[in-house]
Amino acid sequence: MARNVDCLLNHDKLKKLASTEEGSLELYEDNIGLRANVTIRDSEVIEKAKRKLLRGWSFGFVSHGEHEECSTIKRRFIDDLELFEVSIIDDTFLPCYIRNFN
Repeated sequence: MARNVDCLLNHDKLKKLASTEEGSLELYEDNIGLRANVTIRDSEVIEKAKRKLLRGWSFGFVSHGEHEECSTIKRRFIDDLELFEVSIIDDTFLPCYIRNFN
């Protein structure tokens, strides 16, 4: 993971919502994968959450090692990466990972 990871809205660098450096974004790996705890203060994003317009997550990273497996479907496995941003995806984009926001 990079020294600092930003949380953005829709991968937009101009819509920075939080960061690990500022302490408003915590990232760790659990038994499912990457887990993010984010403190959001952006009124637009808070309103979108209230209206259930947040659709999921996406990640900005550089792969340093990966492999694929093909059985009934092709699956990509990332063995090593450098994570530099996580994005909350709203209803104007399609997220890589669907997640309910509470």
